[in-house]
Amino acid sequence: MTQYLYKIYDSTGATILGLLDPKAISSEVRFSHSINAGQGELTIKLKADFDDFGEGVTITHGNIVRVYQIDDTNPKGRLIYAGHISRYTPYIGENEEGLEITLLGLGTLLQHAFYKDVAAFQKTHTAADVAVVFKAVVDHFNTIYAGALVGYDGSSIDTTANPLTYTFDKLTHRESLRKAFDFAPADWYWRIDADGKVYLKAKPVAPTHAFTIGLDVRQARVVKSAESVVNGYLLTAGTTPVENYYEDATSKTAYGTRELPEEDLRITDTATADARGNALVTERKDPKNSTILTIGAPYDLASIRPGDTCKIRNIKKGSLLFTGNMQIVRVDYTPDEVRLTLAEEPENFHNAIKSISNSN
Repeated sequence: MTQYLYKIYDSTGATILGLLDPKAISSEVRFSHSINAGQGELTIKLKADFDDFGEGVTITHGNIVRVYQIDDTNPKGRLIYAGHISRYTPYIGENEEGLEITLLGLGTLLQHAFYKDVAAFQKTHTAADVAVVFKAVVDHFNTIYAGALVGYDGSSIDTTANPLTYTFDKLTHRESLRKAFDFAPADWYWRIDADGKVYLKAKPVAPTHAFTIGLDVRQARVVKSAESVVNGYLLTAGTTPVENYYEDATSKTAYGTRELPEEDLRITDTATADARGNALVTERKDPKNSTILTIGAPYDLASIRPGDTCKIRNIKKGSLLFTGNMQIVRVDYTPDEVRLTLAEEPENFHNAIKSISNSN
């Protein structure tokens, strides 16, 4: 049987202040986790005295709550979520009193302060790899917020081989990560996990997970769209503005010309402009086929993370095979099942599912 343990820490995440009584909690663990971001909101509802619930001690703005999953495989607990208390609401009614606590994932802390030099609200990088910028942004964040709640290690942030020259002007740490990522190669992603670790990685070549129709996969829904196609990208960059144009001729022939203009005068060199332009066209030159999969037990749901990839098993022999290595871009977690948003689905996925359905 799966249980959840809620530990409350001070705002640095270093000192434990207490535990939430599992018997008092009436809400289930429910949160989202996305690539190019981190974990989302989690709401805890529990029975508590309206005027006596630990306010100012355990329950106070900025305190960190870590949620651990405990089961037969993880008897000591596995960290699946961590967030800071952003809001709490004591309430009382005729027959009930209690407390609602709203947590926001650790990655949201990056949106509060500027990434900057000591004497200015900007920071300039010259011919620096995207990975170097990522590490610098995290390092600077940790000079402002105590506890190293967000960090990286020697293997979590990979070198992209894409240099950028850019001035991050009045951008928060979160905005700076997103802007730096604009210059990463196609098929890369970043995320922030429950332990606060920042990852910058290329899409895995081999599937991280294998989901089985009739066992793990409870539902599937496919959306095929050409609405976001861009095969001509006009980037105006430089202190003396220069227009840089990037295109994909094959995409234009297949889908017609679909152009997008953008201006970013803080890009001052050709290599940086090319990194941005080539990556954008590569990512958006083809229609996007996204799928929503609902995965249930017996699969290890907490092991699925955004950025992982997957394949589908148990496709009917002789039907159109589902052979793609699809990336998971969002995970919506609940104790009983997860809803996965997958990007870049093969065109034949719907037909493969239909063949299975028709064979039953």
